[in-house]
Amino acid sequence: MHTPSHPIAHRFSAGALVVLFAACGDAPPAEQPLRATTENGVEVITSSGPTQADSVEVAFRFGAIEGAPDELFDQIRDIGLVDESSLWVVDRNPSVRRYAFDGTLLQTVGARGDGPGETSSGFGWVYPGDGEVLVLADDPKLIRFDADGGVIAEARPFIEGSGSPIPIGRAAAGWIYRLSSSPAEEGAGRGTWAFGTLVLETMSFDTIVVTPGRMVVRGPPNAAGFAQSSSGSFFDGQPAVDVGPPGTLYWSDPVAYEISTYDASGTKTRVFRRDTPPTPIPGGLEDRIRAGLRAGLEEMMEGRPPEPDRVAELSERALPALDHEHVPYIESILVSDDGHMWVLRADEHPDLAMRAVAASFGYVRASWLPAWRAPQVFDRFGPDGAYLGSLELPTEFVPMDVTADLIVGLVRDELDVQYVTGFRVVER
Repeated sequence: MHTPSHPIAHRFSAGALVVLFAACGDAPPAEQPLRATTENGVEVITSSGPTQADSVEVAFRFGAIEGAPDELFDQIRDIGLVDESSLWVVDRNPSVRRYAFDGTLLQTVGARGDGPGETSSGFGWVYPGDGEVLVLADDPKLIRFDADGGVIAEARPFIEGSGSPIPIGRAAAGWIYRLSSSPAEEGAGRGTWAFGTLVLETMSFDTIVVTPGRMVVRGPPNAAGFAQSSSGSFFDGQPAVDVGPPGTLYWSDPVAYEISTYDASGTKTRVFRRDTPPTPIPGGLEDRIRAGLRAGLEEMMEGRPPEPDRVAELSERALPALDHEHVPYIESILVSDDGHMWVLRADEHPDLAMRAVAASFGYVRASWLPAWRAPQVFDRFGPDGAYLGSLELPTEFVPMDVTADLIVGLVRDELDVQYVTGFRVVER
């Protein structure tokens, strides 16, 4: 963490109100109808109705420039909500820490070392639930702690040489889902390994290179319609994924406003859709994207002209390669433990050429140049697929977990100090 010298440790907590996307007037929200149909034996829930603007407030914010060790965060990697009053934080510290929303340290688990509940490489992800917490270390080592911090079980369940596992969520007590970056054996789509009282469930999505820069992501053999494709361009989209209750996998279409759910066996169980007008891919993209890339590279290189080959390489990554008529709707999804969905819209950026430039550089939002910045727009849905409203959050906010009306994540200030921050929807 960048920690410049400063005489006062800044700390913020609950209480400050910031309205980021205010509802217009005092009129009651319009009815948001749902339509249920069936396709190939799967229920399809479609929501429609006008956009409803929500207001949000800063529910809590804590962190510090300097102070006691428990007040400081160094490269926050994951945040997991425990309940409506506390959360776990994973950063580069040698333990995983649980905090109250006012910033009070409540509990620590794990340590640096080679013993039970310890890791030699640091922790990366945390999954609370059922009165326990699952922590995945970078070794990789999966550790299951009880409510008091005792080690229930641990394992190193990933096959050597299988590529870096990407955990995507908690499936059930002692279980997680993960993505694998390497092809599995022909016909393989799902595997289960048992380690005493610990069971690790994986759904392996084979990554098959079709042409340079393109890939096809395939799911379990019985997950009909699961195959998706992506070129890497912002305009071509890519599927978003998260895990909801109880171990349900949520998987978005790369381009359409559609989220499918799958159970632990890989069977598609439901489809959620939203009727909303598409945003056409704008004309004149190539010139605007090339100009934006050159400007970005020049700023990063302190005014030196960029190499033409570098501009061409980034342009290839930024321009659409697939034949879509409109901008993808969904950038990412977050699902609460009770099935509420928060959908980050890909098509709501006011300057889509600059959004594609930002994506081609691959930087986190906190590092975006001013020309790329714009608020993030989220749509919210209930567990039944009903549309609840839309809201804006700051560009630099990195969302990590949600409830029905709360979203928590990371915010960096102008000095690169990291704060755990929660935004709550204000009731209309």
